[in-house]
Amino acid sequence: MKAEKQKSGFTIIKIGVLLVALNLTACLVPNIKTVQLPSYSYPAQQTQHTHLGQSISKQTNKHKNLSGYYVLSEGLPTLATLRQLVEKTSRSLDLQYYIYHDDKTGRLFADSVLKAADRGVRVRILLDDIFSSGSAPLMKSLNDHANIQVRLFHPVTLYRWLKPLVILTDFSRINRRMHNKAFIADNQVAIVGGRNIGDAYFMAEHKFLFTDVDVLSVGPIVKDISTSYDTYWNSRWAIPISAFTGIKKFKTKQSNIKTTRVALALHTKTILQSSYGKALLSSTLGADLIKGKLPLLWAKSKVLADPPEKIVSYRKRNPRFLSERLKPYLHQAKSDVRIITPYYIPQKGGMRWIKKLRARGVEVSILTNSFASNDVGLAHTSYQRYRKKLLKLGVRLYEFKSNAFRQKRQLAEWFKTIPRESLHVKTIIIDNKYVVMGSANLSPRSKYLNTEIVILIESPGFANRALALFDKLSNPSNSFKLALWRNKRNENEGISWSTLSPSLGEYIQYKREPDTWIIPHIGFTFLGILPLEDLL
Repeated sequence: MKAEKQKSGFTIIKIGVLLVALNLTACLVPNIKTVQLPSYSYPAQQTQHTHLGQSISKQTNKHKNLSGYYVLSEGLPTLATLRQLVEKTSRSLDLQYYIYHDDKTGRLFADSVLKAADRGVRVRILLDDIFSSGSAPLMKSLNDHANIQVRLFHPVTLYRWLKPLVILTDFSRINRRMHNKAFIADNQVAIVGGRNIGDAYFMAEHKFLFTDVDVLSVGPIVKDISTSYDTYWNSRWAIPISAFTGIKKFKTKQSNIKTTRVALALHTKTILQSSYGKALLSSTLGADLIKGKLPLLWAKSKVLADPPEKIVSYRKRNPRFLSERLKPYLHQAKSDVRIITPYYIPQKGGMRWIKKLRARGVEVSILTNSFASNDVGLAHTSYQRYRKKLLKLGVRLYEFKSNAFRQKRQLAEWFKTIPRESLHVKTIIIDNKYVVMGSANLSPRSKYLNTEIVILIESPGFANRALALFDKLSNPSNSFKLALWRNKRNENEGISWSTLSPSLGEYIQYKREPDTWIIPHIGFTFLGILPLEDLL
């Protein structure tokens, strides 16, 4: 009896602790109020006399009302381009990312940003809060610079020590995130796409890499990207990092910046002396842009971006949401649609769209991750439910291989082992005329939960470049081509995966999920029974 009373007492205490925790999270999270002074991008007219402005103006003046574009399909040259543009920035630098890793390339890029601030450049950094813990000390250090402001979007909580608890107890709120990625220099050059800041995106991670793509842009489109940035920066969900507690602080801002500056400079010196750093310095894309030598394609275009309010809206259809604004272009396709997306979960609405396209004779080709290359196994489990249906509709279906571009990576001197590859590209090509590039996946999470940004480019020439990218990624050396087959013994219908083996130099075919361990596959398949598809 005494033991039962003690057990009952402990249960009451546990319930009490949980209730207190829930009250704490309810009080500390949703209604965050702090001083947020608004700021806006400098008008292009105020930056046209900067070094970047003068260079870009010479090019844009020849193409009135059109914007110029260049596809950044390689990670290392993209990082080199970002650094080169930061080095030439004179007035303003605006950064917006879902994730910023405090790793080799993250610190290398931070050093360039800090040096720009030392030159008098105004720097604004907006990061989503969910994965900010790792980079928070670095961001707090940068924020102590007089010319740098850092804000975290949609805070989990202002109290770092409470973050794990809030994630567990307030999942429906914190599950909605800012997934946008944008880089804007002097309001003259902008880069939008799928890459976050970190080693895995810039060919510097030894175990795992993302194959990704960004699009560099100049001209009128940059103003629209800046407008989207300002909307997020000045929203009530963008909280100054100084409002957060539990982040390591120095005695004074001056000592903090001095220590950070020395540490980042030493890190940069070490990296640039390595084989990776030498390859980085040999890339000239950013320099070529400034010199007017980069072969830009000029086209009509528009920015499609979710409003920041999407993170608190539970409406599935809203005319302001990116997915709704994109629908007219997707549904009016006449001849050909090609999709590259890391996570493809069409659901009922997407399948109806595919059926209508195929009924009109529109060719549909989709490239997504294989189970082995997918960094989110649960997303693959949801996607695989639709594979047979897609193949029966005549969709050309490709899955990216985890050892894609293996031979190219073997030539990189800085890799200790050959990293596993994962597809992270988000691109749609419609009728060889329209190209959609940006941060949005074709999944319920991008459609309903996360905020996203893409650029819609109307140009057969740019579409040809995007088609070349599709062909490169779906090449038999880099991807599997899926097909249906029927087992004559039991009449069961299955899927086959065909690919070119670089080691054998011939085509091979698999009748079961290739490059996959049976145990994790069974585990994710079991989890796939749970009603989680709307969250993926």
